[in-house]
Amino acid sequence: QQQQQQQQQQQAGGGTGGGGKSKQNDISNITNKQKSAGTLIPTLLTFLQRCPKDSSEQYLTLLVLNNLSIPMENKCLVALECGAANVLGRMLLEDVGCHLLVIIIVNLTFCDVHVRKSLLLGEGESGDEDGDGEVQLIDCLAYALMLSSITTDQLSTLGPIPLHSPTGTP
Repeated sequence: QQQQQQQQQQQAGGGTGGGGKSKQNDISNITNKQKSAGTLIPTLLTFLQRCPKDSSEQYLTLLVLNNLSIPMENKCLVALECGAANVLGRMLLEDVGCHLLVIIIVNLTFCDVHVRKSLLLGEGESGDEDGDGEVQLIDCLAYALMLSSITTDQLSTLGPIPLHSPTGTP
């Protein structure tokens, strides 16, 4: 009977020796997933920038990025290391009506204080201010909110709203 229980545990993945191999396999699987995500995300971002606005390709790519931005272990990788926050912020400036962009940005900032602080304060991984022309996420969100709050008549009266001030600053 004990042998049958041990065989059932092994078949269920429980093992017989305290789960040491199982723990190593879990760590190995996590590492492999992070490596895969580390190459997949930049590829998706590059593809996304080439997709026509409102196309099915754009929609599907955004859905995949959304799913990748949900797990806690991916947030820093997606938002900061792969630069998705900058790409998505720029896209939001061009298409403030794209709900998936906002959902992904919210997913990236949800529950991870370090990522949220870095994104909203415009800090890079080292904590220094980025001076390389990256968009500030808070400015993108403010711009989108401003555009979404004005009426069509107000927008036609104002004309095109510039993304930069006359001095060239966002």
